[in-house]
Amino acid sequence: YFDVSRKKSILALEEAMNNDQLIFLPGQIDANIDDPVPEDIYDVGTVARLKQLVKLPQGLVRVLAEGICRGKIVEVRDRTTFPRRDTGRRPSGE
Repeated sequence: YFDVSRKKSILALEEAMNNDQLIFLPGQIDANIDDPVPEDIYDVGTVARLKQLVKLPQGLVRVLAEGICRGKIVEVRDRTTFPRRDTGRRPSGE
């Protein structure tokens, strides 16, 4: 599991949970940046299926997710609410 506090990330998690429960989890190059732009995010990450979201005190959300495969960002779209990314899935061995 991991904890999330950024509003945009929580909105993305909630939307994924209410739809297909799939989410792309890339790493952030510098974790100290509060509002990262696409250049602040690694383009390879994990495509995961959300299992559970638990709201904690102080605006935190605890996330339980299961990794499915690696993915790579191929396009960033619609940054109005939270970044939406199209990913190309790749088998774990690549």
